[in-house]
Amino acid sequence: MRTGRPVSDTRLFDGALVQADGTLIRMAINAPVGSVADAFVRVAVASTPEDMRNDTLTDGEMRVGTLLFDREGAPVSVLDCLTAEGYAFDPKTGLIAKPGEEPHPLLWFGRLPRFEDYILTRSQETLEGILTDGEWEGSRPQLIEGRLRQTKMMRVN
Repeated sequence: MRTGRPVSDTRLFDGALVQADGTLIRMAINAPVGSVADAFVRVAVASTPEDMRNDTLTDGEMRVGTLLFDREGAPVSVLDCLTAEGYAFDPKTGLIAKPGEEPHPLLWFGRLPRFEDYILTRSQETLEGILTDGEWEGSRPQLIEGRLRQTKMMRVN
């Protein structure tokens, strides 16, 4: 339990909030803890086109309820995308398959989404902007500052 921490840290920590009725909601995906959306989908990641050509894939995972934006800018989850493409998701194994296929990891191109990506995009905000303008609910967020430092170290000038 991360009592007394800023909500921004709870989001970055993949945490949950307790609703008035006692239900836990996973902040990063806005879905109940323990639901299908809260399960992890196994992912084979190709970070670059060369990785894909050379079959150099990295194993990873993300919540199948991870929120993204479709081409029109509407929120959609990874699970919604899989379902729309005819895939079934097995929350016990974390694998996906279309009818007649062997279950397999989801093939993902590029960086896996971070917990904060959706809310930053939706709010049209940046980590740097939040830190500069931030109202911290009584304490500065440690995790968000660490993520900003990490982002700055990876920046190419």
